[in-house]
Amino acid sequence: MKKIILLLFCIAYRVLNAQEAAPLPYIESFEPPIVHQIPEGTYRETITGNSWVASPVSTGTYSGNVLKYTPTYEAANAWFFSKPVYLAFGHCYTIEYLYGNSSPKTSEKFKVILCSKPAPSGAVRLVAQHKNVKGAYLNIETSSGIFVPTSGIYYIGIKAESDAYQGELYVDELRLWE
Repeated sequence: MKKIILLLFCIAYRVLNAQEAAPLPYIESFEPPIVHQIPEGTYRETITGNSWVASPVSTGTYSGNVLKYTPTYEAANAWFFSKPVYLAFGHCYTIEYLYGNSSPKTSEKFKVILCSKPAPSGAVRLVAQHKNVKGAYLNIETSSGIFVPTSGIYYIGIKAESDAYQGELYVDELRLWE
């Protein structure tokens, strides 16, 4: 009897805490209701440095809300994870986003990684790596030909890796489609 109750409790917990997969195309424009938070249903993990936040920014030719990493005296090791999305084995996907930094005098670094869970240990596939992001404007990155090893729930992970004392790093208009 105790085993049945425990099993029912575990099933109820998973059902109540499971987040439904976002439909494709997935679009995240970082327009949260509260400044310096992240959109509902997304995740972040900070190992060193500051945390990613959604914040208004006006730089170069761009003005709007972005996902922003602010520098600190430590090298960045901060993660942002999208809402969960269901991806199917054998299907081809594209991930696109805008990115930039606050100054032409500093150099930012970040990676975009497909993850099987919203944690650094869930990394499955490197999508793109940016080692020298400079300039006060937003660039566009389109990564096509993305396949997953098995059908299931995935997250887009964005990992800030900038050196200490750099400028702000921006990511915006994150999109994933088949």
